[in-house]
Amino acid sequence: MPNTSRSARILGSLIGTVFAVLWVWGVGWTFYRHGAWDGTMALTIPPYAWYRGIAAIWEEPEWKKDWDEKAQVVGILLQGASATLSPADRIDFIKMQSRAKKWIGNLPRTQRARLYVESEAFCDALNQLEQNGIDDLAAIIKGHAVDLRFRGIDDPSVTAYSVRFHSERGFAAAWDRVAQGAAANQRMAAEQFGKAHEEAIRDPGAAKARWVAFDDAADARVRRAATELNDADVNTRRVLHDLFEYQK
Repeated sequence: MPNTSRSARILGSLIGTVFAVLWVWGVGWTFYRHGAWDGTMALTIPPYAWYRGIAAIWEEPEWKKDWDEKAQVVGILLQGASATLSPADRIDFIKMQSRAKKWIGNLPRTQRARLYVESEAFCDALNQLEQNGIDDLAAIIKGHAVDLRFRGIDDPSVTAYSVRFHSERGFAAAWDRVAQGAAANQRMAAEQFGKAHEEAIRDPGAAKARWVAFDDAADARVRRAATELNDADVNTRRVLHDLFEYQK
């Protein structure tokens, strides 16, 4: 009988210790993961703390929450890094950048490294797409082509980079925005060039003088675009490095 009582006391002590440890763990985890309100509940209601402590086993890590949406924000930030923004939009951009930087800084090292590689490829694809546009425009001007043919996002020189991030759904969604913008710019250029060609057919003499002026202006625009592209790439890389300063 004494041995039975002793075993019961030991067992009761062990169970009490387990529940005490689980309560402490549950309270700490709840404050950390779910905030002060839930943490206070766990502190005052032990069964709730026990539940939270056990639930931590299957809870998804915080950094995985809304991963695709947050990765898309990174792509949008890289795309918009070189845009001319109003003061109000600039403030919003800085706030968005700050939130993304905080999220990236809390990622596990392997996930942060993977996202950095994808982000760098996104920057390379953006730069290559713009470079192709400048080169294509220069070729059209020099050749006085009738048809406007710009290389798009499916050009091999661009897909060599985009293939590195396209499996990331957030970046793929951000890249779709880039594709839509590029397509809109190409349609606008085609319309302008088409109108100039129609005028040339109707009035060749007048069109020739206008073409010379257009040719000179367009040539200057190509040279200016090359400088702007370099500045844009610098701004994009600056945002990239700021977002991933923990990567250094």
